[in-house]
Amino acid sequence: MMQRLMGNIGKTMHESGIGGEWLEMDDLFEFCRFKLLHASINSMFGEYLTQLHPDFVADYWAFDACTTTLVKGFPRWMVPESWRARRKCLDSLKHWKAYVDKLAKADGGREYDGVDPFFGSQFIRQRHEAFGKMEPMNADSMAAEDLAIMWASNSNAIPAAFWLLYEIFRDPQLLERVRKEVDATRLPSDDPNAPPRFDLEALTKATLLQSVYAETLRINTAILVARMPEHEDFRLGDHVFEKDKLMVAASYVAHHDTNVWNQGTPEDPHPLSEFWAERFLIQPGNTRSGPLNPSAKNKDVLPRGEAELAGGALETTAHADTAKFSIDGLSGAFVPYGGGQSLCPGRHYAKQEMLMTFAILATSFDVEILHGPGEATKLDMKYFGLGVLPPRTATPCRIRRRNIRRDSAVA
Repeated sequence: MMQRLMGNIGKTMHESGIGGEWLEMDDLFEFCRFKLLHASINSMFGEYLTQLHPDFVADYWAFDACTTTLVKGFPRWMVPESWRARRKCLDSLKHWKAYVDKLAKADGGREYDGVDPFFGSQFIRQRHEAFGKMEPMNADSMAAEDLAIMWASNSNAIPAAFWLLYEIFRDPQLLERVRKEVDATRLPSDDPNAPPRFDLEALTKATLLQSVYAETLRINTAILVARMPEHEDFRLGDHVFEKDKLMVAASYVAHHDTNVWNQGTPEDPHPLSEFWAERFLIQPGNTRSGPLNPSAKNKDVLPRGEAELAGGALETTAHADTAKFSIDGLSGAFVPYGGGQSLCPGRHYAKQEMLMTFAILATSFDVEILHGPGEATKLDMKYFGLGVLPPRTATPCRIRRRNIRRDSAVA
């Protein structure tokens, strides 16, 4: 699925109509979220959904904008537009399912490995086969499940991918450094006009890019991690949480805890409210580098076996003379994907989608953020608790296609 997603993102960007002359855009996020969602849907659900319902991508984002009211359980008469937006997506998914079911039956129910010509992916087809064996599941509940998995796969990953693009493209020096890492993972191609492809394993281990990825999640994620003591009262310091009573922790608070996180030095400060590309890098010979506040080091080191919070390894570079990415010591402090048994199962997919999106755009296009002095894109705190916060304000930019040589080097 990831290989197909990479091909679809590359194809979508390649066919975007952007040429070698600068093109100004009112909002980079609008461009990204429509292009990326279309590629993602076609990768996971196949192309029939968007062919049958060309407006589905726009319908989906209309539904997504209503989630802050829908999750509060307001009745239809109080939020009719929200219910209507969700209903439109569900009806489209029901129609798509009935259509591809007929195609699959006409094909004799043949099994496909990986890419499925009707359901898009083996993952979605197997879900529907399992649903079909569950007596309570009908067409409405299957469509609801499809919309749920689509929301879980995109409504956090796509804003996160945007924030990663935004932070790198607004810093030309950082862009130059990260582009070198990305280009080292680019696969050679005999077709100079083909969209770029990358070694995903190498890309997800790029040292500086991983730090940018982790810092993007730290500063823009606001999830509410809910837990309930199941067997007995739970004691935490002087506080007692009663059995069967809900307790909630906010990742945004943990991600901005000055007692835990490194904020640089008095000579080179990096407050937690600001993006710092190298926050997660341990520099050789620099005891004040790395994500941990120097005073908090050695207090609560994250076991290597639990190093899944960032969707990858704790560190990728073992050489003493080079920087290494690390989340050592951040147990309970860095929770962009939740934790414990409910740790997000899609974290690896999300990480690859974010890094792959940047790699394709940075290789294919030049992008300049057109904010004036002191301007910046703001977080939409209305979505606090639901995951990665989308932007509240527009990000004007200009974009043009880059020239890429056949040997994978960037011109």
